[in-house]
Amino acid sequence: METKKLLIPVRFEFIPKVQMRSQVREWFERHYPGSEIIRVHFMENKCFLQVQRQITEYSSLGRLQFSLMEETTEYDMIPRNRREIAEA
Repeated sequence: METKKLLIPVRFEFIPKVQMRSQVREWFERHYPGSEIIRVHFMENKCFLQVQRQITEYSSLGRLQFSLMEETTEYDMIPRNRREIAEA
């Protein structure tokens, strides 16, 4: 599992967790187009994102086929003095 940093605005600490989670999920949906977000799980200062992407390829017989690639990424949520959510 890969670990990345997710920089979030400090003001998120003062709003209810449910609202913060929905804003973080919306950010993931905008930055992972064409993918299906299976699960976004939050713990204290961590966020786990499970994404499933569709890969289109040709088989050895020349037929078009689809396969799914699933990856899980762990994010350390770090409050910073900024306006928007960003990935570091």
